[in-house]
Amino acid sequence: MDNVSVRIARKIINYQTQNKTLLEDVEKLKGVVNFNSSRREELLVAIEKSNRILKVLRH
Repeated sequence: MDNVSVRIARKIINYQTQNKTLLEDVEKLKGVVNFNSSRREELLVAIEKSNRILKVLRH
């Protein structure tokens, strides 16, 4: 390959590597978001339960 082809090939490989890294980051973030959504639901349920307990204790 000539120099131009080599440079283009290197750039393509570099972009592919960056894209793979970005995809990995996206997958990690999806996991965090899914965890946070589940955790949020758990916390909302816990808050609701504690609100009911407080309501009973106040009366």
